[in-house]
Amino acid sequence: MVHWGLLIVLYLFLAGMAGGILFTTTMYEVFYNDTSSKIKKGYFYAFIILIISVVFLIFDLERPERFLNMIFAYKFFSPMSVGSWALLFFGIVSFSLMAINSQGVFSGIGNIILKFIPYKAILLIGAALSVFLSAYTGVLLSETTISIWSATPFLGALFLTSGVSCGVCFLMFLNKEDHIFLSKGKILDNLCLLLEMAIILFFVLSLTIGYVSYNEIKHILSGFYGFLFIGVGIILGIVIPLFMNAFAKKSLISPALVLVGGFFLRYAIVFAGQIR
Repeated sequence: MVHWGLLIVLYLFLAGMAGGILFTTTMYEVFYNDTSSKIKKGYFYAFIILIISVVFLIFDLERPERFLNMIFAYKFFSPMSVGSWALLFFGIVSFSLMAINSQGVFSGIGNIILKFIPYKAILLIGAALSVFLSAYTGVLLSETTISIWSATPFLGALFLTSGVSCGVCFLMFLNKEDHIFLSKGKILDNLCLLLEMAIILFFVLSLTIGYVSYNEIKHILSGFYGFLFIGVGIILGIVIPLFMNAFAKKSLISPALVLVGGFFLRYAIVFAGQIR
């Protein structure tokens, strides 16, 4: 029986968002060939946010050597072990991209890296690792014995789309004076939010028509955690931002709501699943 609390929720949220930030930054650079230093700060924030998420994970494990053990005692079929390696490689790639685009102390390291690996290859590897990391935060829950996590195949997809959406919204705050990026970011965020709504529908349907008893799923659909899941995670974090993006003037309120909703969506799923 798992006993996961706020530190794990913060880890899942921040790691997923770090993946979303790196994915958005790499794709923006690949498809729009944007060389703006402010856009490329996304690599720095992806790396820093990842480090913070790992710190929360280590604090939850209580002993740092447990995290190192998950890396060095590699088990191919262990989600925790695979996820630890994903965190490690994501950290290496995000640091590499940060160093390559740095004008300061890390620029020398970046030049050395470019002598061995082409820049476009690093971007594509980073994008792939970003997708894997964001999805992994949901798959990790699915691999437990808790019914409302393991009985549905949609948690990985849900956390992936939510992570990318949160990453886009974080970058919109970072580039709030870049109106071109804000317009493109709003379009990508809308796509993520619409896809997230569809996945949530399948997630709920898979629970209600599956093999999970009502006593196990009622906590995520009603009561306090139901309010967080539906009221904050879905309505405040998805539905209202979609309407604001469609009908309201450009505002940073919408991305702020997406970030709040993305956090409490995970909070509700993690805590409601553990109620017995």
